[in-house]
Amino acid sequence: MSNKPLLILPVMAGGVLLASRFVTSFVGDEPSTALPYEAPLHDLLNVMTGPIVISLVILVFILTMAAGFLGGTSATTPAEQPKLDAPRPKPQLSLTADARQAKALVDALSARFRQMPNDVIDVAVRTEFDMIHEKHLPALEQAHRDARKTVPACGAEANALDADYAVALGRIANTLDTLVTNCTARARTDLEVQSRFIELRHPSTVDLLMPEHDGEQSGVKYRD
Repeated sequence: MSNKPLLILPVMAGGVLLASRFVTSFVGDEPSTALPYEAPLHDLLNVMTGPIVISLVILVFILTMAAGFLGGTSATTPAEQPKLDAPRPKPQLSLTADARQAKALVDALSARFRQMPNDVIDVAVRTEFDMIHEKHLPALEQAHRDARKTVPACGAEANALDADYAVALGRIANTLDTLVTNCTARARTDLEVQSRFIELRHPSTVDLLMPEHDGEQSGVKYRD
């Protein structure tokens, strides 16, 4: 809510006081007996410029400023106002079973990739994954949605478009599966390298089976 209407009150009161002072400077401090209308005018000016009126003007000004401050803190800011041009959520399309299955596969492989440790993800693999989700998938989904808008919601034409959409999603899923396999192979290779290093550095191995008991002594058996 705007505070401009509240600010008009003290401005108008101040203007009246200034005007009365201005008229008083021309009329004089004492009424003239030659002009019969001057005595009532002096009485009116004395009231308007008196301490009571001035005190009321100051009080109105203070109250107006306080109301403007309190109102300004609770006023709705532009950021809080509802956005009339906010994008509406995209309606869900009724897809064929093949399209839904392909989309679910893409989502599952993407979730699996996001669970991979960063140490096993190469830069090129990460770049490819980001390109798929930032450009390739959004562009494919938008193109499929636009194409579906040109045909009836149900029917052979919509099913044909969904079939093409499913094939494209399958290609993306195949690439995602390759990326996941790359990360898995990298992790296994790292484990094999570390295991080989341990084998060379610590040649003796411990028998993880139950230790044998020989009378009062028992212990873990080592073998070379």
